[in-house]
Amino acid sequence: MRLIPINLAEAIFEPFWDPALSQLEQWTVHTAGEEGRRVEQNWCNVQFFWEKPSPSHQVLHMERSCQLDAAGYDTLVVSAVLPEDGWLVITAVTSKGTVSRTTEQGGKVEEGLTLPHACCLLQLRLEAYAKADRAASGWLNWMGLHNSGLLKRYAEQWNCFDGKWEGYLTEEGFEPSYKPCYGIAVTEEELASGRKEYQEELACTGTSVYIELVRPFLEEAPAPERQIREYARFWQDSRFARVRENDQYIVSPGSRLLMHGLLARDKGSLRLAARYALSLCMIPNWCDGFIARYPGGVFEHRAFVQSLIVTDLAYILDGAGELFTPLGRELIQRRMMEEGLAGINFITWKHSYIFDCNQLAWFTAGRLLGYAVLSREYPRIRPYMEQAYREICESMDRVVEQDGSTLEGPTYFMCQPDKGGSGIYYYARALARPFELLLPERLRLTGDYIDAVFSTDKERDFITICDCGPRASLRGAAVMARLLPDSLWVNLFHKIRSRNPGMCGDLMTEELARSIPSRNNPPKPFVRLPEAGYISSVRSLNGGWLKLFIMGHKAGAGHTHEDKGSFVIEYAGETFAMDPGTCSYSSPLSVELQHCQWHNMLIPGGMPERPHPHRPLVADVKPEGWGDGQQVEVLADLGVSFSCYYKRWTRRFYSSSPALLTVTDDYELVRGNRVDFLLHTLLPCQIKGRGVEIRGKNGRCTINVPEGCRIAIQELPYTDGQIMHRLRIGQTGVSGRLEVEFIFS
Repeated sequence: MRLIPINLAEAIFEPFWDPALSQLEQWTVHTAGEEGRRVEQNWCNVQFFWEKPSPSHQVLHMERSCQLDAAGYDTLVVSAVLPEDGWLVITAVTSKGTVSRTTEQGGKVEEGLTLPHACCLLQLRLEAYAKADRAASGWLNWMGLHNSGLLKRYAEQWNCFDGKWEGYLTEEGFEPSYKPCYGIAVTEEELASGRKEYQEELACTGTSVYIELVRPFLEEAPAPERQIREYARFWQDSRFARVRENDQYIVSPGSRLLMHGLLARDKGSLRLAARYALSLCMIPNWCDGFIARYPGGVFEHRAFVQSLIVTDLAYILDGAGELFTPLGRELIQRRMMEEGLAGINFITWKHSYIFDCNQLAWFTAGRLLGYAVLSREYPRIRPYMEQAYREICESMDRVVEQDGSTLEGPTYFMCQPDKGGSGIYYYARALARPFELLLPERLRLTGDYIDAVFSTDKERDFITICDCGPRASLRGAAVMARLLPDSLWVNLFHKIRSRNPGMCGDLMTEELARSIPSRNNPPKPFVRLPEAGYISSVRSLNGGWLKLFIMGHKAGAGHTHEDKGSFVIEYAGETFAMDPGTCSYSSPLSVELQHCQWHNMLIPGGMPERPHPHRPLVADVKPEGWGDGQQVEVLADLGVSFSCYYKRWTRRFYSSSPALLTVTDDYELVRGNRVDFLLHTLLPCQIKGRGVEIRGKNGRCTINVPEGCRIAIQELPYTDGQIMHRLRIGQTGVSGRLEVEFIFS
């Protein structure tokens, strides 16, 4: 066990996050087979799982012996993530006695255990507990020591600057022209149009989306100089940041303040944007936390933070460049190149897989915009800009399949037109070429794909398959609607806009929106995507839409769930049978939502472990079928996806008219002695006789269950405090047929 200092006050001795450095094998893990416990080294932490808590609610018990001199430190710290109803007990046997502490809450914890003075650690024990009687998980990040007195000095070392930024910013009395320096991130023409629309919106409503976007940072947020730390937190994913950084919101406010300052000709907002830019430059490490800069370690969280910061700085350098002194401008340019673009390029060189998923597009937003703006000062950057453009085109061609589908969830796909598209947009502006002509042709193949994944639920944009959230980005929808004006991408754009009328919130989207058709397009009644294995049926019923989506997938696809053969039903603007999608990766719930038990599946039962299909898939699962405006029939051979538990499993969907759907499962088990047909919904539901009724605001679904089957409804905690209802229809036997009928009215 080695103690590695990470700053003047703290040191790490157990780097659980790094598989190459983690010492998990040195720990004794006490498992109880009947609870299905297991502990595994993951790519970024040590995860622990359980099928149900023991009678004492314990879900983890691990310990190890050691000989670690803690002289110079007074506190043992454990970083872990637990279910919200969980708690952690930390025990240390030292040369001066045994000390222990119990956390007071679940979620992400960095719990400190006070140690005897100048002691030696001899044994460590970690015990986790959870109240809920269901399968769940948690994880361990790291263990370390800190010196409380020195920790205060460490925190104070970043408080070096005030809002004046003498030598870096012009004097307070300087009056800006509110004109861009380079015309890449912002142009005078779009500012003229934007200012006119801004004043009209302000006169009509008394406010503007651009005001609301910056209000928290003008009225409530700490000054940017007070948010300078050693690292920059990725606001969308806090897994790798310290708990003490939860109040740091320094990435992204700057570009929002810039837009408001330019449109409103507001000197205060413009100057605050410049202060955010300089504060970002004073953060030495543009990454989530010390685990990505650990001495002797190679772990990194790709280039998310670098791309966000480069985007911010490129906007501000262009739109508010006149506020900086030559020293201020050169500092920003240097940091963009050394810490930002160099970091993005390192990740691009290291990880070939990012060309096959959302990530290269994610990083392209900052990469291409940064290159385009900096190329005005440093012409030798231009060949690198051209290379970055070629690489995002290559990635888009690989991500979009030949049938226009994509293998990640829809919100992951939206990184292509949103972040990748924005990078190409500014690249096109730097070359003075039409934006649409520089977008890869593959994006134009996605008409059937959006028909399949577009949600008819009024509260959702997408059907939330895979790691997908319910809402789409407006900018990404605008790019796709501009490319495919006869597709449901137009409907998606209008759906998002209907929730947020007024201006769009960024000038690129404002420009694209002006040429998007005002009318929606009709949905296709039946779509089959042979590459992704998705099938979608949309039919009219009682003045609304009834949508059936059936999930298949391609072998080896990533960012997927255990959901092949699962289905989604939307009716009358609501979701009656849902896919849970995902939530923040910072929550253990994000792991559970990937499980087949959270999808509308047929699950084997009668074994101690959690049954699950292969993930990733070992062979294609691609349902076959046909449909029109009245009928639909689909057959899915699913046994290959679940071969450790099923010798045979086929699922048939048949509907002779929109009001009636029958789902028939034929199966033979390899393991287990029963099956459970699961269905999930957020809508109110209740058991009525031999069936279940699900009630929406404008429609109702009656589910008829065969004789001899068990029926139960379980309530599960879901995202944003919602409760999900799990309908369980159970049938005993190692083989048989289970036929469930859905009637819509």
